[in-house]
Amino acid sequence: MTRIVLLRHGLSAHGAPTGWLLATDIENWRVEYDAAGIDSTSEPTALARRLATESSLIVASDLVRAQESAARIAVARILSIFPPI
Repeated sequence: MTRIVLLRHGLSAHGAPTGWLLATDIENWRVEYDAAGIDSTSEPTALARRLATESSLIVASDLVRAQESAARIAVARILSIFPPI
């Protein structure tokens, strides 16, 4: 039986915005968030690591946080990287 498991990326190294934001502020924050990696203290759960070892394929978007998250759960495994939709 084929099974598809979806995991969300780890905690972003880019902080949440504070205070009032204009539309341009939100867009700038989003660009910076997409360029940021994963917080150095953010570790995958044991379940995420186990699921990765049981998987025949791991796919991630080309966003830095997605690639870093996938690499943390799939050390020494080949990853398929796809651009965001």
